[in-house]
Amino acid sequence: MIIPSQLSEERAFSETPIPWSRIQEEYSAPPDAPAERSGILSYLEMGYIGPAKHTEFNPSERLNVITGDNGLGKTFLLEVGWWALTNEWAGRAALPHDQRGKANAYIKFQIASKNFSKPVTVKYQSQENTWPRERKTSTVAGLVIYARVDGSFAIWDPTSFHKTGSEGFQRLALVLSREQLWDGGDQIEGLIRDWTKWQDKPDKYPFEVFKKVLRRISPPDIGDLVPGEPIRIPDDRREVPTLVHRYGTIPIVNESAGIRRILTMAYLIVWAWNEHKIQAAVAGTSPETRMVVLIDELEAHLHPKWQRTILPAILGIIDDLSNELALQLIVATHSPLVLASCETVFDQSRDKLFHLDSKINGEVLFREMPFSVQGNIESWLTSDVFQLKQARSLPAEKAVSKALSILESRIVSRTEIESLTKELAESLSENDEFWPRWVLFAAKHGIEL
Repeated sequence: MIIPSQLSEERAFSETPIPWSRIQEEYSAPPDAPAERSGILSYLEMGYIGPAKHTEFNPSERLNVITGDNGLGKTFLLEVGWWALTNEWAGRAALPHDQRGKANAYIKFQIASKNFSKPVTVKYQSQENTWPRERKTSTVAGLVIYARVDGSFAIWDPTSFHKTGSEGFQRLALVLSREQLWDGGDQIEGLIRDWTKWQDKPDKYPFEVFKKVLRRISPPDIGDLVPGEPIRIPDDRREVPTLVHRYGTIPIVNESAGIRRILTMAYLIVWAWNEHKIQAAVAGTSPETRMVVLIDELEAHLHPKWQRTILPAILGIIDDLSNELALQLIVATHSPLVLASCETVFDQSRDKLFHLDSKINGEVLFREMPFSVQGNIESWLTSDVFQLKQARSLPAEKAVSKALSILESRIVSRTEIESLTKELAESLSENDEFWPRWVLFAAKHGIEL
């Protein structure tokens, strides 16, 4: 196997990309070359760090949906999961909250692959403020992409090496801001340049794949996201990609926040897979067979219509990339519409639903929940996942609760009924399902509404 440190610096780190056809000719792996033993996150346990004193996470092999109220640790769980997979923190390292935590904090994880067959326990070293890991358990083979809540993305590719001065070449994760993802940086051309470059290539690779991904991930209310011809816009020397809508052709820099987020996600998945195949060819090995994608607040900036389609679309994207690439998806969400979208794609044998909950004493619990079809959004809102008493506004919920109490009372005055009728009228719609019951109750007491 050839690694970049054995190649000439000009070839491995040239600013001019090596043509794909040349890579196929010079560096393609032999037919019998073994693929990297890709893995997925199969177990994660934490003690004395994060909102919960103790957390055990047994993710499934395909889809994992994590729910729970704000501040209970959904983002924290994804951050530690990323670290377990890559041995790098995408942001600040997780730290214990107090002295007891500093003395006892630990992270235990297991990667389901032939290279990492045993669980690994890492104890926090308070003097160095570090989580030391042995080199042999440092990372997992396979692509890892993490869409963070602040709009940045982290990417791990086992074939990528970065020049680190006197240390030579070392695998490092890329953590890219929203601006770097669109405008480029040291390690990535960026969405705007790559899009126009892919579109201009004679063989249209990987542009055709990118177009398929855009179609799959398109919002239902505005139709397919169809690329138009790049154009020049004021105060920008680049050619800027466009999307063709029913109402006109729009430069992508002028698109809504929701569409920009989806474009970024689609681009990054295609870019990471394409770049991985190139680097694997350069290294003389076969591409990986696994991709782990972590997404925090999947519904961010998305209209409800889009929230109902985005998760199944992401599951389908992998089919557009390669029929040999398997996906493990770990998603944190607040959206009942995202949960509803799972109903037709959730596979009980390969998928799991998890929930973070806060008890009366303030203790945070993390548990797996059974996934059941609710049928409508109201049922999801009042399910154990979201735990609303009623699928109404808070004033409406209070008014209906008062009315239900009166319905059970043996003695009720005309004044009470009239007062509560006014309160109900201020918070309920005219066709709310509670009105027939209340009207009948009032009529029995001689009041016509």
